[in-house]
Order: sequence, then structure tokens, then C-alpha cells
Amino acid sequence: MVGGFLDEDSSFTLTVIDITKLYKGFKSKTRRHLTTMSSTELVALTPQSQGQTLMRPIATPKDLIHYHEEMTQIIREALKEGTDYGRIPNTNKPTLYKAGAERINLAFGTHPEYELIEKEINHDRENKYFDKYKKENTSFGLYRYVYKCRIVKADGRVIGEGEGVCSTLEAKYISRPRDAENTACKMAQKRAFLAATLHSFGLSDRFTQDLEDMEREMQVPRVQQAQQAPAPGSAPILLFNVNDPKHLDRLEKILIELNVPVDQHDAIALAYNGHPISRENLLAVISSLQAKKDEIPAEKGEA
Repeated sequence: MVGGFLDEDSSFTLTVIDITKLYKGFKSKTRRHLTTMSSTELVALTPQSQGQTLMRPIATPKDLIHYHEEMTQIIREALKEGTDYGRIPNTNKPTLYKAGAERINLAFGTHPEYELIEKEINHDRENKYFDKYKKENTSFGLYRYVYKCRIVKADGRVIGEGEGVCSTLEAKYISRPRDAENTACKMAQKRAFLAATLHSFGLSDRFTQDLEDMEREMQVPRVQQAQQAPAPGSAPILLFNVNDPKHLDRLEKILIELNVPVDQHDAIALAYNGHPISRENLLAVISSLQAKKDEIPAEKGEA
């Protein structure tokens, strides 16, 4: 048929005019449909690039600088050294305490919310351990907690989180795990809170929490070195005291973490006595003793 189309069954025909009308109707309906679509649907129709989408900053450099200036002012004027944070000799950054983390959250109108991720409780577990006198002892009970802390704004938005764990198998609790059940629970929450605060407010370049237990939990008196008085305004120097049980307990925990043989703990404690408390100094003492120990077999062999 001239000017039309015939289908295979020859059941009907469409003229050019009919096809034009159908196309205009389809085009009109499509336009109305696109007008009523949501932005999400429209994005779905947009051709995607072959590469990954670039992340865009949510703050300008000026805003970041202003934020850091405000945080510096809070730390300088609102936080008190010795109460909210402390300084360990030979460390690059001060240590943030729980009280300081609470003040920072108060200043920004945020609060912590805790979630128990994992726990292990065994009241009758038998634990074998060695005390500082190399005597084998037995204690009973195991209490282990893992908490997640979320830093939350007043409107419910979560701005950051962190996790903390504590177990009564740690050196300072192993001798009395049943008495330390609640302490282990609270300690896991505190560690999670400090980690979450550091992450949420971008304070990892200003504070650390790794050494928080070293100074606060030992409750070490601040002793100034007689040979070298600290400069005005600087923090007093903490010296390791081999006669202080709290110092020895903390040292023992660190040596266990470093996998130092138990039979070397006493020698290390004696050599470490009077040194400023820091992991760097402790490792130097351990290395010095190991070097002397390695020289002895050689001398005997030469004899």
C-alpha cells in the first residue's frame, strides 16, 4: 500500500500520519513523566562515568583553620593539665584523660552512647600466673568486655565512634579477677570513650590515649630530678621506683606485652630504677641488658 505499512499478517495498516500522531503522543507522555520524577530517579537515568566519583570536601580550608583555632583555645583555656590531660616525659604528645574528654564533649554539645559488643564471663575459670617474685599463683574468674562508644549530637546524629576492651587477665587484675569485674567493665567503656573522642574531633595529632593507664592508674607521685631541674612551666619528670608495688605491677604488664621472659623481669626492674618513665627508656634498658647478656657466652668461650 502506498504511503502506509503492512504487517506480516496484513491485519491492519498504519499510515505515515498515524505513526506521526503516535510519536507525538509518546513524546508528550514521556515529558510529563520526567517532570514528575524525583531527583533520585533522574540521577539513576544519568549516564555514569567510567571512573570512581571524586570525594568533595565538606568544609573550606578557612573553616578548617577556624575549627582548629577554636579547639586550640578550648584546650588552652578550658582543659587543666594534670586533671584533664597529662604529659609523660620523652613523649611527643600529651595524654588525654577521661575528664578532658568529657569537657571537650560538653563544649561541643555531644555525649557518649555505649554498646556492649562482646563479653566473656567465667566465674570459675582457673588462672595461673607468676608474681614479681617469680612465685606461681592461682586466681579464679575471667571477665572480659568489649564496648563501642558513639559520640552523638543533641539531634541524634553520630559524628564518630571508637572501641575499647578490658580483661581481668591483664597483669593488674589477674591476681583478683572476681573483685575487678566491674572495674574491667568500666575500663573498657573508658577506653572506648577516649578513642571515640579522639577520632570524632580529630585530636589524634594533639593527644594520645596509649599511655593514659601508665600515669593515671599508677597514681605515681611527680618526682623532680635533683640533677636537672625542669624548666619553668614544663611538666615534672616521673621516675620509676622499684620499691613502689604499683610501678612494678605496671612494669610487669608491659614486659608481658613485649613477650619478655619472666626470669628477666627483676633484672630489668632494677636496671630501670630511677629512669624517667617512658616506653623509649624502658626499651633502651632492655636492649642494654640483652647486649650485656650476649657478651657473656663469648667471653666464656674465649677463656
